[in-house]
Amino acid sequence: MRAMRSGSAAIILTGFLAATPAQAQEVTARPGELRPVLSVEEQQNAQALATQSHELVTAYRVLEVATAAVLATTAVFGAFQLYNLPTSFGVGACEGDNDPIFDDYGCRQSLSTVHGGLGIASLLLYTATGIVGLIAPDEDVEGSGGDIARDVLTWVASIGIGLTAVLGILARYPDVIGIDDPGDQYSFSRHMRVVHFAVATTTAAAFVTHVAIDLF
Repeated sequence: MRAMRSGSAAIILTGFLAATPAQAQEVTARPGELRPVLSVEEQQNAQALATQSHELVTAYRVLEVATAAVLATTAVFGAFQLYNLPTSFGVGACEGDNDPIFDDYGCRQSLSTVHGGLGIASLLLYTATGIVGLIAPDEDVEGSGGDIARDVLTWVASIGIGLTAVLGILARYPDVIGIDDPGDQYSFSRHMRVVHFAVATTTAAAFVTHVAIDLF
């Protein structure tokens, strides 16, 4: 894996950087001669830095996979809600003739609570992943195809994760923006569920693609 290869390279590079400027100059000036031997303290510092970098990359990868899994699960439950509840495309299975997913449970507030809880977990995990990602070593070459793709996907996912949360709240509680009439609330929520789901699936797809680029 790239992470393992970069970890080995980090040990060599960090050890070189730990040398004094004079030693570094000597190595670059006379590449055919023996490299300077680092002191025990310098070797320990280099190893500690390499270990810390490896642990940060590992933590970032674990958080990435966990976030992608929760985002995907949240999107699936959102699809259940979209099928069961009224949307722009119809009254939904709960009010129509089709059998709702999870039967009566799928038509109760309980399923919406589960979906909302998964959404909160997704937001928290995404935030944690972003924080660790800021301090973890960047393994991509600056300006490479993978680096550019990751940057674009990061922007899409970052904007989408916040927008998804706002749209979800509006779809469930339209009164927070002054829509108090029951009929208007019903109509607004129908259309907002579709917008919310479209943004959520785009966000999940962007982040899952980002993780796939990182891992493979």
